[in-house]
Amino acid sequence: MRLIAQCLEDLPPLAWMARLPTGGNALELSHGRGVELFATGFFEGAWDGPFPEAAFAEATNVFGSGGVLSQAGAVFVGPSHTLEPLYIARNDRLAAVSNSFAFLLEGSGLALDPRDDSYGRIFSSIVHGLSQTPKEIDLKGGSLTILYHHNAVLRPDGSIAVSPKRQPPTFPDFESYRSCLRSTVQAVFDNARHPERKCAYRPIATLSSGYDSAASSAIAHACGCEESISLATSSVGTPDSGRLAAEALGMRHTDFERMRSAPPDSALEAEFLAPGMQGEDLVYSVFGEKLTGRMLITGFQGGKIWSTTDTPHPDIRRADISGCSLGEFRLRVNFLHLPVPFIGIQRHSDVRAISNSADMAPYMTGSGYDRTVPRRLLEEAGVARSVFGRRKVGASILLFQGRNRLSARTQQEVLEHWRSQGQSVPWLKAKIVWWDFGRNLYRVVRKLGKLLGIDRKGRLSTALAGLCRGLFGIESPVFGASHPHFTPLLIWALSRVQERYRVAGASPSSRRTVEIASSLMLMFLSALATGV
Repeated sequence: MRLIAQCLEDLPPLAWMARLPTGGNALELSHGRGVELFATGFFEGAWDGPFPEAAFAEATNVFGSGGVLSQAGAVFVGPSHTLEPLYIARNDRLAAVSNSFAFLLEGSGLALDPRDDSYGRIFSSIVHGLSQTPKEIDLKGGSLTILYHHNAVLRPDGSIAVSPKRQPPTFPDFESYRSCLRSTVQAVFDNARHPERKCAYRPIATLSSGYDSAASSAIAHACGCEESISLATSSVGTPDSGRLAAEALGMRHTDFERMRSAPPDSALEAEFLAPGMQGEDLVYSVFGEKLTGRMLITGFQGGKIWSTTDTPHPDIRRADISGCSLGEFRLRVNFLHLPVPFIGIQRHSDVRAISNSADMAPYMTGSGYDRTVPRRLLEEAGVARSVFGRRKVGASILLFQGRNRLSARTQQEVLEHWRSQGQSVPWLKAKIVWWDFGRNLYRVVRKLGKLLGIDRKGRLSTALAGLCRGLFGIESPVFGASHPHFTPLLIWALSRVQERYRVAGASPSSRRTVEIASSLMLMFLSALATGV
């Protein structure tokens, strides 16, 4: 197998798609200008190893995606977090892999089924952990595979083999865990700013008033990160700036006003909805001007890995899908993403044991909102106990909690697009009414169970969740993410975002044919104009 690569300036800088035509022996790569090329592979992002060696396929900690040729075929590498997957399409004409769902659909000819209202539930199922990957979905024209965290080998015959990434070391105590966090972040920083890169990425950290982003910033600052950003207020309007912690760490800090209403441009909403993960990270779009050419440090998943009470899960279970809608925004703006809590996350049981060990007792406040590991990271970095982790707040815009959270323009565009596909609006409304009834039933019964004290072991909630999933298609713990209105939303969003990938919709050979034909037409018209 050989690699044929073509850079397309009109693509989002970090987007790529690799195609293997059936019976072919050449992997055709279309990519943006920010994707790095090596002798036998390509990559967008950074990993915990020397950049010139291009050994990202063997790395434990990967923050980006790419591929490399091997004796077995083409090895595709996705992030070692579960915020962005690889998308794989197959049909009788080709196999294709991309870091963009919209790019994959545009380049493969596959399409979503408007009558299938399960997409929200299927895409968000990654909250249940790595047991949910890869996820196989039948689409119009072929099949889709959504692969998180693992690597995939595309064989010459078009078949796929999945292999997990290397395991992190064990953590016997706090110092070993902190050392791993620091050495990994330092290695990724060194990789991201290596002089042989097309674009060097400088670190910048999100820093709120809570635990997770603040602790991640403390680790990043120890490795040379000098700048932080935050939203001035939380999703409920309370102060959420991390300025005081930033000042204690010695970092330059900028507060941004959070988005208070839907954006006037529906294209921005489409961009955050197109990855298939509900768009709740739309609030991060206000950081756009600061993120080009940066490595963004965040605290996503800190609430799980650093909890003192959550049951450890080595398969990376999550409480929500925050952070999962940044993909298309990231590829367009051209920034990398390093969520620090995902480092070593398969050793969740080790971190939980550390969090509750005797050595961490001085960092236990007994407030009910306790996370001893981030508290120790911050306090030993010189941040006073009084300026962080005082109360739990949220940043996300939960678009899936109701269609009215979207702009009026987007709602109108979605409806028009739905009708243009010949779909029934009454049928959709009936599905929504049925789902909403199930949601309200679920909430009322759960609340009654708690008030009456008959759900102490959670058995009622478990049985109710199973009933609601079977009858109404409701997926709990991402309660609103399975709403049937998400199918028309997703189909509309993808149609908008696919426009930016239309330039690369044809194969490299077809593009050359189009270019030649266009040149001949221009010559012909020119000849007519001059009378030759």
